Amino acid sequence: MSGIINSAGSRSGVIGTTEIDYEEGTWEAKFTIGGSATGIVHNREYGYYTKIGRAVHVNGYLSLTSKGSETGSVLITGLPFTSSSATANSSVASLGLAQTAFAASTDIGGIHTAGGTTIALSDTATGAGTTPMDETNLADNTAIQFQMTYMT
Repeated sequence: MSGIINSAGSRSGVIGTTEIDYEEGTWEAKFTIGGSATGIVHNREYGYYTKIGRAVHVNGYLSLTSKGSETGSVLITGLPFTSSSATANSSVASLGLAQTAFAASTDIGGIHTAGGTTIALSDTATGAGTTPMDETNLADNTAIQFQMTYMT
């Protein structure tokens, strides 16, 4: 197979005898805490995606001016496509965080579960196991940069 699909936007093309879909775009990434965005004020929120066939690669950046007063687990919401509901289609996000509150030697992660449009943030402290990231881990000026690939 050989071929090139170029230019931004939504495209369908044929490479060899295989038809593929190609799309690029933006999406609105947001934080929620405990399933709510009440009181959360984003300073910046953006997301970009590339979809080739069923594979979607997303990256984005979120920063806060206020984390609000909600309690509970922290999610990144608004992924541009719902993932496949097949159990094997969960994905892991790569994250970079600033202005957060964690114990020393804590690893941060993000999990995108099959059939969804969110990334659940978690932390793993040495000897403590993995727990969902919650409002106590955020500050009013928290920033996060992330990327992930998942299947629709």
